[in-house]
Amino acid sequence: MVFPRVALGRIVLPADNTPVKSIGATLVPSPRWRYKGPACTITLTYQVGRWGITFDGDTAKVTETLNQPASDTWKEFSPDRALKGVTLAGLEAATNDLYDMEMWFKSPAFADQGAIFTACCKVPAVTPVLEIVSCSFS
Repeated sequence: MVFPRVALGRIVLPADNTPVKSIGATLVPSPRWRYKGPACTITLTYQVGRWGITFDGDTAKVTETLNQPASDTWKEFSPDRALKGVTLAGLEAATNDLYDMEMWFKSPAFADQGAIFTACCKVPAVTPVLEIVSCSFS
């Protein structure tokens, strides 16, 4: 399967799942990657927003530091602990209430790599509703 590359070092991938969250809830990513090379430190930065022609980030950025073990062959890795979550606040309206996550992997050991995970969560819009119940007069 070929995934589109949208900018230097960045690809677009569908999310593995699309949980339904509410505004103000926390979304915790669990990325997986393949690595071959010496041990290094990776700085992971991510936020939620909307992917279109560009990525429009809405939430605050979250930054994590991970220790990448050495590997002589291509091997799959994932964080050895739960990552910090992104608070789903400040979201602009999105098509079908679906949001995307942009995630960057940075290290002095390799060129910056980024991904946009499409449909990482669904946050139904909260539409104000008014129901008139009654009225008294005197």
